[in-house]
Amino acid sequence: MNGYRDQLDAISRLLTDILGDKVDVVTDSMADIQAGRTSILIDPPDLEWDRWADPETTWTITVLSGVSWKQPDALEKVFDIIGILSDSQRVNLRKGVPATCNVLGGEIAGYALTLNPTDY
Repeated sequence: MNGYRDQLDAISRLLTDILGDKVDVVTDSMADIQAGRTSILIDPPDLEWDRWADPETTWTITVLSGVSWKQPDALEKVFDIIGILSDSQRVNLRKGVPATCNVLGGEIAGYALTLNPTDY
């Protein structure tokens, strides 16, 4: 297993490379998430040990956008980002579920995307 920081940095670089200026921030810190911006929050990975070896790591990213009073518009932007990630065939997506994030400006709509385990 690569180190936590190495994997996190690799995922962050990959997402930034694919999405460019389509997102305002790719981060692992809730402090960087703001209403009115399109953001990707990288959560710490789930770890699973099937045997005496390095654990299988499963990462989740949450795509967030908009402000609480315009969630339908925000979700359209979120779905555009998900489409770009899927079409790139560089991010191994497993599933997505609706998610929200509470920030100073209210709740931000989004989707939590689970990535299939892979070497990052």
